[in-house]
Amino acid sequence: MLELKDFEAAAERLKNVIHNIPLSTSATFSAMTGAEVYLKYENQQKTGSFKVRGAYNKIMKRYAEGDLHAVVASSAGNHAQGVAFAASSVGVKSTIVMPRSTPIAKVSATQGYGADVVLAGNIYDEAYAKACEICEETGAEFIHPFDDEDVMAGQGTIALEILRDLPFVDMIFVPAGGGGLISGVAACAKQINPRIQIIGVQAEGAPAIANSFRAGERKPSDTVHTIADGIAVKTPGEKTFEYIQKDAVPYTVRYLNKETGEPVADTKTVDNNRKAVVTETFVPVSGMMPDAYQKRLVVSAEEGAVNEIIFYYTKDTTHAYYKITHYTQNTDGATWTEYASSQAVGDIGTTYTADPLTIPGFTYDSTVEGTVASGKLTAGGLELKLYYTRNEYPYQVRYLEQGTGKPLANPKDGEGRYGAVISEAAIPIEDYDPVAPTSQTLNIRIEESQTEAKLNVITFYYQEKTVAIHYQVVGPDGCGTVAPASETVKVLNGIANGSTATARSKEYRFVGWYSDATCTNWVYADSKYVPEKVDGKNVAATYYAKFEPNQGSLTIKKNVVGGVEQDFIFDVTGGGKTYTVVISCGADGKGSTTIQGLTAGSYTVAERTGWSWKYECTDGASKNVTVPGGGARTVSFTNEKTSNWFGASDKVDNVFDVVTTNQAQDIQPAALPEKKLELNGEEV
Repeated sequence: MLELKDFEAAAERLKNVIHNIPLSTSATFSAMTGAEVYLKYENQQKTGSFKVRGAYNKIMKRYAEGDLHAVVASSAGNHAQGVAFAASSVGVKSTIVMPRSTPIAKVSATQGYGADVVLAGNIYDEAYAKACEICEETGAEFIHPFDDEDVMAGQGTIALEILRDLPFVDMIFVPAGGGGLISGVAACAKQINPRIQIIGVQAEGAPAIANSFRAGERKPSDTVHTIADGIAVKTPGEKTFEYIQKDAVPYTVRYLNKETGEPVADTKTVDNNRKAVVTETFVPVSGMMPDAYQKRLVVSAEEGAVNEIIFYYTKDTTHAYYKITHYTQNTDGATWTEYASSQAVGDIGTTYTADPLTIPGFTYDSTVEGTVASGKLTAGGLELKLYYTRNEYPYQVRYLEQGTGKPLANPKDGEGRYGAVISEAAIPIEDYDPVAPTSQTLNIRIEESQTEAKLNVITFYYQEKTVAIHYQVVGPDGCGTVAPASETVKVLNGIANGSTATARSKEYRFVGWYSDATCTNWVYADSKYVPEKVDGKNVAATYYAKFEPNQGSLTIKKNVVGGVEQDFIFDVTGGGKTYTVVISCGADGKGSTTIQGLTAGSYTVAERTGWSWKYECTDGASKNVTVPGGGARTVSFTNEKTSNWFGASDKVDNVFDVVTTNQAQDIQPAALPEKKLELNGEEV
């Protein structure tokens, strides 16, 4: 448990860091309460709240221990800024998880102190769960906003300052969410002056601590509904609750005969009281009248204090008390809660009638079973009971586009009992995604008008869906590019920019755009393609820009010196293929052929010299050449006649089955016929 020295150590760490905010008197509250009321304006504290006290104390203590490298916190804003400020002071990385409902000003302020902000969940408890996940993934240390004794010690330094400025304070009222502030203040103040009463105050829509305090155990709230985001906590802290429920001050109520001092009714004992001020009502005793209808007691925790309320009774045979109790219907429609009661002295035998109250949101209903609006007073007393049913008021659920406020679906209209909690969820809307929160609750309130400013409205906001359009290249590696490779557009109102296909070099050419990876479904011929909407909507799709190698031509020229009409064979190899062509030279010894539609690239052109035994390749029988995409290349071969067969005048021509082509294709050499030569009638 925290000791006074822990608060003093925290105050030392905070010295010269936080602002010294003195107590201020409040004439208005003092006049309203009949007490001297002082306010401590922690909203003027560094980072805007008291939360910096606990965060700074925790981080500075852990940093001094030498093993703090990164911190994570969950907060609606105030604790977040305190953690970010403290972490940045010592150069420690901080990540803050904040509910999505956090005001943008708090998000920006937290980022301004150097923290990374993650938005998750709609209330603190959901943000807390996400923060725990991050700690588990990264190994960072979690800085709890309230359920940590070092944090509580930092918050409790407020009590040191209050008692420094106001040593004889009787009561300290403390707002409560998770309990870090009230537990720290209570633990510190009680060690200095046990008589001090610590009064916790919670929002009616976030009563987790109040409910747990009454029950004597931690009781999470089913729902949280409050504009005070800093105290929107469903579950009290485990450690803080130990401090909050620590001090129970019992009291007794006695009912005595004023003349004899003898009891006229059983004594009432309340052992688990934790209230600073309690109110008790007399119990009826036949033939006797109490000295008061109700009595109050300021409970004292001081050692030896007697916390007791005594009602004194005297005999009275002509008068008796009658009580009027007003009950309001609960939101379940089946049970009732006492709203108000009053008691008066009347004459026995007289008939008394209760006048209905005007209660906002309720209507008096005389037909409710148990109603007693009038009755005759007897010596045993009389109780009149009036019941009030909850009015039903309209509510509306709206579905609007974020940013424009345009309705996307017909609103949902309903009715609910006053004070009832209505739960609604965002509905599916085609082509739109709901923006968090996707579920909301509404407390039905008094509806005064049916205007646009009506109170009972739940509004869900939506963003137009988006689709991703991708653009890909199909073809050999390095053949081309598409820019951009993808784009994201709104389904309805988005305008696609399209993509432009570009060949990387002249060796490749763009063929067209296709809707499938196999490039069988052609969609567009130009290099710039802009997808069109389908039935008025942009659709997710992938489009393929097809590229293929560019084509060129190769001309092979043959020149024979001293030649006559002869045929020559050439093999053209490149691109994984071999083309075989024959060039026929004329009487002038010249000939050529052109191969069209060759894939751009490098080729080897080789003459088959074995077939041309009478002619020597004077400039080489094999040559390399590069065929450009969309261009032409020429390669020349020169042969020289070396000798004649069978004498100077006789010769045998090189004869082949001639194969000619002017188109690129797989051509194999034709089968050459066997040539028989005869000499003097004999076969050679």
